[in-house]
Amino acid sequence: MTEISEVKWVKVKAANQLMPYHPGGVLSLLKDSVPYLFRKQ
Repeated sequence: MTEISEVKWVKVKAANQLMPYHPGGVLSLLKDSVPYLFRKQ
């Protein structure tokens, strides 16, 4: 299992590249409640 090794603020464009598994991009998370996304490993 992967651990969180670092937490930092990044611009939305960078966040979209780091977290491509969010449908609609990270910006869409700010418009509504955050949905649960199950990602199989």
